[in-house]
Amino acid sequence: MIKGLILKIMNKVKLNFNIFVLIANLISSNFIYTQNLTLDNFSISELDGKVYADITLGAGNTCNGIKLLRATDTINFQEIVNVEGVCGNSSTSTNYNLIDENPILNAINFYKVLFGIDNYSETYEILILDFQENNYQIWPNPISSNGTLYFRNPQSSLCEFYLFKLTGEQLLTMATNDNKILLNLHKIPSGTYLFKLLETNTKSDFSGKIVVNHY
Repeated sequence: MIKGLILKIMNKVKLNFNIFVLIANLISSNFIYTQNLTLDNFSISELDGKVYADITLGAGNTCNGIKLLRATDTINFQEIVNVEGVCGNSSTSTNYNLIDENPILNAINFYKVLFGIDNYSETYEILILDFQENNYQIWPNPISSNGTLYFRNPQSSLCEFYLFKLTGEQLLTMATNDNKILLNLHKIPSGTYLFKLLETNTKSDFSGKIVVNHY
C-alpha cells in the first residue's frame, strides 16, 4: 500500500514537472515570437521573371519562422515562401534570400515579411512585366497623362524614341540609356498614336501603338 502511494506521488510529481516544462517552452517560444526585430536590409529585385527578396536580420534578433508574403492590392497578402525554425542569431547578423518563382505578371506586386507570428516588415512594391509577346510593355495602358514604355536594354545602349500621329507627323523624340522611357502626354490629345524605338548601336528597332485617354 505504501509502495503504491509512493508511485502515485512520483507520477503526480512527474506530471507536474512535464506541465512546467511545457509552460516554460511556450513562454520561451512566445518570447522569440513577439520581440521587436531590427532589419539591417530588406530589398526586392526582379531577374528573369522571378522576384528575389534579400533580407538581413540584425545581430541579436531572433524569431520563430520567416514568411514572404505577396499581394497585388496591399491588403490581401498570401504566403509565398515559408522558412520554418528559429531564425536570426544572438551575436551576428543573418542573411536570407527568398524567391518568388511565379510573381503576378504585368502588375505591381507588393511584398512584406512576417517574422514569427506578429512582426511584419515594411511593404515594398515592384512592377513585373512580361515581354514574351511583345518587345515592350506600356504602363499604364491606356495612358491618361503620364506613363512609361518599358523594354529590354541589357547593355544600356542608347535608344531613341519617336512618337507619331497616325498621319506620320512626328510629335515627340527622346533618348535614353535606360530600359524605359517616361512619357508625359498630358498635352497630347486623346487618341491612338504610333511609336518607334531605335537602338542606335545595332540599328535594330521596334514599333507599336500608344493609346492616350484623358477620360
